[in-house]
Amino acid sequence: MGCMLKPNTRDSLDVLMRAYRESRDLLMTFRFDNQGIRNKVHGWFLPNGAWKPEHTRVDTFLERLSGSDAELAKRWKIQSALAHPTALAARNSTAVACAWAAPGKGIAQSYADKMQPKIDDYLVSVGTLIVAATVDAPGWIRLDCDDARMPNVEPFRLQAAALLSGHR
Repeated sequence: MGCMLKPNTRDSLDVLMRAYRESRDLLMTFRFDNQGIRNKVHGWFLPNGAWKPEHTRVDTFLERLSGSDAELAKRWKIQSALAHPTALAARNSTAVACAWAAPGKGIAQSYADKMQPKIDDYLVSVGTLIVAATVDAPGWIRLDCDDARMPNVEPFRLQAAALLSGHR
């Protein structure tokens, strides 16, 4: 994962973060303990079924739990535009490669400055995927994850929180 956090692979990081977000959003949709969601998920496994998270429903659910809007649908749309094989994604990749290869002073620092928000987003993406997989919130199907069998989860959460609070 550390390789993805380097400036010359910045466009690959966008694809990886989209995968984390998709996994998290689908997992949270899977976890709703209600027949309507079960029927929808069943449809995803049929031929021609399309996997699409219930962003609005998850946003509403998370807002009730936390008191703030996670804006999953909005973030998904932005990330999808950057990570899909589109003209925009190709231009971004080309711009990253050209800037990295261009001679000039200060480019390493410029990249370091631009990468910090990407690193923060990466930590948040991994952290929220962990929460989606390990927390048994009211209204979700219980997974009963055993914290004793996941010794790296809490240290990661604490270290990520410390690092992120230092950048704000």
